[in-house]
Amino acid sequence: GDELASFTSPVITTIGDRRWGFLFARGGLMGFEPATGKLDFHFPWRSQKIESVNAASPGVVGDKVLVTESDGMGSALLQVRPGGYTVIRQDPPRRGQSLASHWSTPNYHEGFLYGCSGESSGNADLRCVDFETGEVRWAQSLGSRLSLLYVDGHLVVQTERGGLALVRANPERAELVTQARFEDILGQPTWGAPVLSHGILDLRGAKALLALELIPQK
Repeated sequence: GDELASFTSPVITTIGDRRWGFLFARGGLMGFEPATGKLDFHFPWRSQKIESVNAASPGVVGDKVLVTESDGMGSALLQVRPGGYTVIRQDPPRRGQSLASHWSTPNYHEGFLYGCSGESSGNADLRCVDFETGEVRWAQSLGSRLSLLYVDGHLVVQTERGGLALVRANPERAELVTQARFEDILGQPTWGAPVLSHGILDLRGAKALLALELIPQK
């Protein structure tokens, strides 16, 4: 394709009986066949702002693909097929957007998206959005933009200012379990997504990498 680079990562997956590749590039979403590079479609999704970016990676659930950005376009949900796509829904420009993620890729769980929406820390919040309809079920400010990870019915949330929160993945209401702060250790900003492996939570900031042991002691 004749596209410019973005800050997203390509997603390779299987839909039906074939392999698919998706790249949310500078000007929109590219759907392609990984083995050959053959382009199935290009879905334009780009803000008119010169300094805008596409930075959240595509979210794939079944044969549906979500793209989201925070510089005016918001999110769109496509149903893909070999050679093309159908737009299921897309946010209106500038206002009334369901999900406008800057760099943080939303998490999907049981029909709902949990993600950060907002261009800057001053207007960003954690929100729960119905995946199919785009209805915002709830929105909760944690004081800044954030990255998150779904695990065991909860969302591990890391704010860009060094905060850490545990929130239940509950589509009915925002349910904060606990919070902690590590800005003195991590430094700012903390833009990397939290990583969990074998009970060890890794957090990366501007100054340090912090490992927290979450395994309960017997």
